[in-house]
Amino acid sequence: MILGFRLTLKALPDGRLCLAMPIFYRALLAAIGLLILLSLLLTAPEEESGLLVPANTVPLIICIVSFLGAAYHERWLFDRDRDSVSHQYGLVFAHANRRYRLSDMSRIELEQFAKGQAAGREPPRGLLFRAGQVLTLSLHGKDGTVHRLETYAASQRPRLLNAARRLAEHCGLPLMGGPEAEP
Repeated sequence: MILGFRLTLKALPDGRLCLAMPIFYRALLAAIGLLILLSLLLTAPEEESGLLVPANTVPLIICIVSFLGAAYHERWLFDRDRDSVSHQYGLVFAHANRRYRLSDMSRIELEQFAKGQAAGREPPRGLLFRAGQVLTLSLHGKDGTVHRLETYAASQRPRLLNAARRLAEHCGLPLMGGPEAEP
């Protein structure tokens, strides 16, 4: 994915693991919004006063969406010492925090499925285009809850396996559907 992003796993200096949006992605969206805003300000005709004119509607919408994308953050924090998993998501000025106990989790699981296809069903014969394979990394609770951490394209399998192994080792949880699972 060229313009998309994937949460990346990194170790923090205090010993926690963090699965978070790359800062590059947020900086790129902020730069795009800023460039559009500057181009609107610098190329405005002299007879038009102000930025809010009908001709600027589409560029301003794209600019606002870019700035909102830059303000969005999502991350999972895994703190073994404090027995906690935190999920933070939303805009910088309006976000949610959810906390779970690491000891209430039973496993980390990798799953593979085809987009748009029910689990366990073969795709109909004669299709010209086959559904793309998708890999998911999820955290399963002892009570049956499932927290999907990230979704990857099948081409990202080595990256996903590496992140899943590191995460399982750090949290002291078993990894299910790991390297023995065939693509």
